[in-house]
Amino acid sequence: MRRISLAAAVLVLAAAGCSRWGITSVAPRAAVQDSRPRAVRVTTFKGSTVTLAEPIVRGDSLVGLLQQNGNRTTAVSLGDVASLETRRVDVPGTIALIAVGGAAAFGLVLLAVLFTYSPTP
Repeated sequence: MRRISLAAAVLVLAAAGCSRWGITSVAPRAAVQDSRPRAVRVTTFKGSTVTLAEPIVRGDSLVGLLQQNGNRTTAVSLGDVASLETRRVDVPGTIALIAVGGAAAFGLVLLAVLFTYSPTP
């Protein structure tokens, strides 16, 4: 039973870790207000990119904690936002990681059984 719990924990952690940044298909205001992401990556028309944690829309600005500089509050004008990205689950990557992790775990268990098995005469 303990092995099953350990395997389940590993699979949950692997699935939680497979994500990627993806450009939103809606306006930045709607993306932040509707889905309430934990973090967004903002690219401005000037070419700078910042990652904001806990973003909110306040007036005509996107406000959040600037992760690159000790979590200080920063605002970016919505008019300056060229693109906005949010974290999304990477389904193919998650499936591949689970498959490879499962095969590796199976192989390790098989090796452990083979090396500890001793037939009785």
